[in-house]
Amino acid sequence: MHNDEIKKGKRPFVQTAIAWKIGSLITQTDAFSAEEGKIALIIGDSGHGKSVCLKQYSEANKNTIYIQLDQAMRSSLIFSEIARAVGVDTFGWLSRISASVIRKLKERHLIVILDEASSLKVPQLDLLRQIITVKAHCPLILAGNSDLLKTVMGPAVKKGYAALDQFRSRLMAVLNLDALAIDENDGLYTAKEIRRLYEYGGIRLTNSGVATLKRICMTPGTGRLRTCSHIITALHTSNVVTSKGFIDSSLIVAVIEQLDLPMRSLLPIATMESAADEDAEQTLIKAG
Repeated sequence: MHNDEIKKGKRPFVQTAIAWKIGSLITQTDAFSAEEGKIALIIGDSGHGKSVCLKQYSEANKNTIYIQLDQAMRSSLIFSEIARAVGVDTFGWLSRISASVIRKLKERHLIVILDEASSLKVPQLDLLRQIITVKAHCPLILAGNSDLLKTVMGPAVKKGYAALDQFRSRLMAVLNLDALAIDENDGLYTAKEIRRLYEYGGIRLTNSGVATLKRICMTPGTGRLRTCSHIITALHTSNVVTSKGFIDSSLIVAVIEQLDLPMRSLLPIATMESAADEDAEQTLIKAG
């Protein structure tokens, strides 16, 4: 890829373990939705790359519709967005819109992917279950942070929560990226994947650089991949990095401190700096 394309943000999609896990979950949910629609949840805080992976899956698989929600959306607007995505009239009462959506979904058996679904309330979850999975027999994929999981797993005996039993009875799987990310063995990303994501433009990552980026990805509240991308982009504008031709832990730590990133307090900076010292030591050993 040319450097000017990289600067414009036109780097290609990298198939990572997360992308594979998300794709497999959607495929399995669809496979089990022959007679009645099943539901799957993708849980993870900001920066895991959920949206990127879901958009990529939707673009590659034409039997899916991808919709990004927001907190201001009432049920009528959510179904208007679904109606627009499947190509039916978006005007009228919710009952009229939902009837059109059901008809179109049943005709095509589409996978409905709703991203940023953390703010959905129990009545909205129940309405989605009734219309998409029960009446249209289509699979429903919901992606959001831990708030979504807390809502879904809330006590059904609580007033207004009785519908959760019906929702959970169709819940086929939960992919909890937050839980997988803290695996000390490898987290969600291998060293190879980190290099594929962040080695470009002729600049390589040292072992300590890879370890530091992995640590960011494994730490909740840091912004994970999104923060890593910001850091690497900033370093690619540095004359120091251009002249050295590599990025190590000390350079990453320097950017975090210089930009005073909010996630700085969450990271073991001292451990990262010692990793950079190990890099330097290994360089001396090879040289000597």
